Amino acid sequence: MRTSLIALAVLAFATLLPAQNMGGISGNVINEQTQQPVAGARVCCGHGSAVTNASGYYLIDHVKPGTYQVNACAPGYFAAVYPDPVTVVAGQVTANINFSLSPKTGLGRYGVIAGAVTDAGTGAVLRRAAVTAAGPAGTWTVLQCTTGYRIGHLPAGKYWVSAMAPGHVEGAYGDSVTVVGGAVTDSVSFSLNPEAEAFVLHKYGVIAGRVTDAVSGNVIRRAFITVTGPSGTRSVEQCTTGYRVGQLLPGSYEVSATAVGYASGVYPAPVTVVAGQTTGGIEFSLTPSGEADGSFGAEGVSGALASSTQLLAVSPNPARSGTRISYTLPQAGTASIRLYDASGRPVRTLVVGQFDRGTHVCVLNSSGLARGVYMLKLEAGNLHSAQKLILR
Repeated sequence: MRTSLIALAVLAFATLLPAQNMGGISGNVINEQTQQPVAGARVCCGHGSAVTNASGYYLIDHVKPGTYQVNACAPGYFAAVYPDPVTVVAGQVTANINFSLSPKTGLGRYGVIAGAVTDAGTGAVLRRAAVTAAGPAGTWTVLQCTTGYRIGHLPAGKYWVSAMAPGHVEGAYGDSVTVVGGAVTDSVSFSLNPEAEAFVLHKYGVIAGRVTDAVSGNVIRRAFITVTGPSGTRSVEQCTTGYRVGQLLPGSYEVSATAVGYASGVYPAPVTVVAGQTTGGIEFSLTPSGEADGSFGAEGVSGALASSTQLLAVSPNPARSGTRISYTLPQAGTASIRLYDASGRPVRTLVVGQFDRGTHVCVLNSSGLARGVYMLKLEAGNLHSAQKLILR
């Protein structure tokens, strides 16, 4: 009966859509522990929101066509982010965007990072600012609401937190943020400079460009671009039109790009950043890993899906002060990433725990590690992947 009502609701909504230019998103929100509906949960897509009814069902209507990150939150539950971008098509409802929220009660091993992202000039909270936390169990990104942001359901440990907003220079929190199980680490706040003011007052520059598929020429969604130079190591995720790495001190930078399912790319020459200017046209054309003969083919993978899935990607590599590690799990379960030296001795455990299906990111800080050749090894059930890492 419930399924029939939901289907009728979606059908009724679809007939009312202005088919030329609007769409919708629908789904259900349940309690992860009891599998019962969660009423009163708010689901947001950055271009609208909706509240679940008594059956846990929601429908966000009048959404412009495009690709969105969708998240859900409810009182007494940790917020959750849908693991994949959600595409909205004009005249259609994108259904089955479902969430399973973890209740805060009894989850003492998890914690929260909270704060606000504001404009450095006016002090106003920046709507649609995106805040990202990268740590022991991957990466989480949420969109700020009208009063601030909260990233919940974080395993205890240290996280690197950054923020970005349209028309503003990205910001990275000065120190790593420690999450304690059962507690809220608040006041992790950002004051972002408008781009024009940042150029004049702080003498920063920008590197910009695109990462595309070498076969189709399309922009690769969720490609990661890493720059290493006078500002240290910075990484950003490409949006639908390209990427921008801002707030860079003048000087020479090494730039690389990586994406799941593609061979990584390193820009062939150092990129010079000039104060107050954008160094554009730093382009990458990545080859799908199934067609590449480099280290991002199946050679480093064993177990199920070894012939077609790139599990582990590292960028930049070689690295100086640190590197970003992207790993993809085809199903939920236990996973670990460990670093071994040239003699095969384990020197550091980067990731260990239970993870959801999808792509996750962790950051290796190379302080305390000698220069040389290392091996990163991912183990996830019967899947294994290894990548060589060079520290300069």
